[in-house]
Amino acid sequence: MINYNIDEIIEMFDWNNSEEIQKKGLELSKSVKCLKVFFQPYGKNVWRNCALALVCRTDEELQPYLTDMFIWLEDINWPGAIDIAKRLTM
Repeated sequence: MINYNIDEIIEMFDWNNSEEIQKKGLELSKSVKCLKVFFQPYGKNVWRNCALALVCRTDEELQPYLTDMFIWLEDINWPGAIDIAKRLTM
C-alpha cells in the first residue's frame, strides 16, 4: 500500500483532475484524522471535494469543527457550501 500525505490527497481533490483521481482522493481522505485540513485550503478548486470529505463524517467527528462549518456558509456560492449546509441540517 502506498502512503499519501495530506498535500497529495488534497491535490487529488482539484476539480481539474479526472473524476477517477478525485474519487481516489476522497477515498484516501477517509483515513485522515484531523479534519481541520479540509476547511477551505489552497484554492477554491479543491473546496467542493473537501466539503464532500467532511460531510460523510459522523456528528461526533464534526462537532469540534462546527464554527468552521458555519464560516464556510459566509458565501453560499463558495464551492462546497451547499454540501456543508445540507450536512448541518441532517
